Amino acid sequence: MALHDKLTEKGSKVKAFACDPGAAATNLQSSAENSGCLFSAMMSCAAPMGYVQSPADGCLSIGVCCFGPEANSGDLYMPSKKGGMTGPPKKSVSGGELVVKNESQTVSEVNKKLVLEECERVFGFASTL
Repeated sequence: MALHDKLTEKGSKVKAFACDPGAAATNLQSSAENSGCLFSAMMSCAAPMGYVQSPADGCLSIGVCCFGPEANSGDLYMPSKKGGMTGPPKKSVSGGELVVKNESQTVSEVNKKLVLEECERVFGFASTL
């Protein structure tokens, strides 16, 4: 969202999107260094209740960001069911503005500033925009 704000200020045609895959049955967490067994235990409990989706379904949010005709800079797409864990993608932030109330931390000015500062510190790219 901070990148969207910066690009908009500069009048850039570049678009900045965000997407949340929800809970997808991949080995991303289980193969992470120092992940322990907590994630595997959580997935084992959540899967029978329908709180986990396939890897392909987890990719849908990024597909909508990249190719959706209604996707615009400053949009956040996330799964629409089970509290944002599964289901078809929905737009929860549109053009940097809340659509879904529980995503307020995503558009918080404090959080956007923090993320942008850390990206500049770690990657050095945002300062060149």
